[in-house]
Amino acid sequence: MKKSLDGLKKIYRRVADAAADILFPLTCLGCGKEGVIACMPCAASVSFAPVCACPWCGKVSKEGRPCGLCADAVGVKSVVGSFDYHVPLIAQLIKAWKYHGMTASGTEIGRLLGEWIDHEPWVRAWSANAVLAPIPLHRRRLCERGFNQAECLARVWARLLNLSVVDCLKRIVYTEAQAQQARFDRQKLSTHVFAMKRGIVLGVQKVILIDDVYTTGTTLNLAAQTLHAAGVAEVYGLVCARET
Repeated sequence: MKKSLDGLKKIYRRVADAAADILFPLTCLGCGKEGVIACMPCAASVSFAPVCACPWCGKVSKEGRPCGLCADAVGVKSVVGSFDYHVPLIAQLIKAWKYHGMTASGTEIGRLLGEWIDHEPWVRAWSANAVLAPIPLHRRRLCERGFNQAECLARVWARLLNLSVVDCLKRIVYTEAQAQQARFDRQKLSTHVFAMKRGIVLGVQKVILIDDVYTTGTTLNLAAQTLHAAGVAEVYGLVCARET
């Protein structure tokens, strides 16, 4: 039954995408040029330098590890951001994909991540022997949006890094969309937002959490604490873009 529903969803998505291409032709989110979601000049202007900073205070650090002052904090061991969220094209691609379901934006993000990994081969060693775990949406949010962008990104990273994806977490508390929350409100999220899915036993000691945007780090750190409680020794974060 589930496979049938998934098949119908894919067919519906393809039909919807075809209709959208006819009714609303693609235009570059960077300059407005028609025919593409990101023209070559705009895409070429994106910096491939990773955004690596302390997961807690945002101070620049090697491989996104905690700085000396935050070294004792319990959460993610390191967070790497592929792009700077303040780059207009990156922000627009993520928003168009996440909030408006523009699959062309998601495809372009996947292409850019492929180029990024070619510029940053050290990430392969950084991620070695890990499994990827996407940050889950609450089931209500998933129904509203229709897809989980973190799951899509996890599949992209799995292909690029030759790693496996484990859907092991569930979000048990429904919260307002974080883009609509003040920074202080995000940092006050309950420590019981996530839980392990029933019957999941992780036989690994290194997990990389996957998400689209890193702002305060609250979401990743809460998910990391859940994984630590389940016996995972090392938890890292890999995000498409970092705001800090």
